[in-house]
Amino acid sequence: METKDFERTINFQQDTRNGVVYPIITAEFLTKLDVWIKVSLLFDTGATDIVLSREYLKSFNRGKYVNADQAGHKKSRRVPTADSRIRTLGVEQDCTVLLSSLPPSPLYTGLFGRRLFSLFGFGFWENVSELYVTLKP
Repeated sequence: METKDFERTINFQQDTRNGVVYPIITAEFLTKLDVWIKVSLLFDTGATDIVLSREYLKSFNRGKYVNADQAGHKKSRRVPTADSRIRTLGVEQDCTVLLSSLPPSPLYTGLFGRRLFSLFGFGFWENVSELYVTLKP
């Protein structure tokens, strides 16, 4: 039987409004002022990209606009992007961020989408609400 060693365990956090638990990852983004800001991201297997709430528009130099599918909308919508650097789970790299409207949440202000998944190996144990991460996928 194949096994995989994981260096990190991410415990899910509970939304006190509804009792639902979510896998939340902390990341830092480099702003246009060369300052790192810390953001909580929902580990979202349904999202392709990194998405930050529109409240961060002023923090980044806007890039091009792209059409993006969004939950709750039948048609894709045009949203601005920004090029930045991300530091998360022990890795730093360049990234493109979509700046879009997100439902308000006390736990996160963005989504950690599949585009970054290839850098890591992930495991998931639903019974204990834990996400496991390795830097050796």
